Amino acid sequence: MKKLESGKAYFVKLIRVRPNSERVADAFLNIGDYYFEKNDFEQAVAFYQKVQHYRDKLVVGWATYMEGWCYFNMGDKAKAMDRFLKSIQWSDKQRKAGHFVALDPKDQAQQDMVRAYPFLKNASPAKAVGFFKRYAPKIYLKLCDKLVGLYAADSNYSAANTLIKRLIKEIGPKDNRIMAYNRMILRNIYDSGDKQGTKAEVIALSAKIKTYSPEMMA
Repeated sequence: MKKLESGKAYFVKLIRVRPNSERVADAFLNIGDYYFEKNDFEQAVAFYQKVQHYRDKLVVGWATYMEGWCYFNMGDKAKAMDRFLKSIQWSDKQRKAGHFVALDPKDQAQQDMVRAYPFLKNASPAKAVGFFKRYAPKIYLKLCDKLVGLYAADSNYSAANTLIKRLIKEIGPKDNRIMAYNRMILRNIYDSGDKQGTKAEVIALSAKIKTYSPEMMA
């Protein structure tokens, strides 16, 4: 804790004594991190937003990403998602311009979108594939798999299976992951306590197995 306090004092002094320093944006970011670590998310947001005044600094994207986590922890998942998306867009712009960004938020922000997605007003399991395909085209299937796990962990088995069926449609009937997905559907129905549904799915899955290649059974 003393290290955090001394670090904050250093950056506060830097801003006061050298307001035109090249490191002012970094100082605001570090003070924001200080308040984030203390779970004072409103104060953290205030300092992360000050970084936005230095648009040419390569810490803007990370400040935006961290602002998203402040809103997430304060319960505003829509604002959290907005900041995650903005940090991804900022990162794409920097990469396109050929800038090296030490604190590049893109990869982490893409992963963390999954945490915010279920809470969005207009989000649904059926729309998830399209959403993640748009904002994370290289890893959207992995992100959707992660979302399936979140739904199941929250006992929202219906949502999990809706998304799995959408994934099956997305990858096509010859993909080796089909069998695993079908097993997941069966498991979710079983875990939901639906005995009749479980029985029906076992019968349906038994019929499907006959059509699968040996590779798909692995």
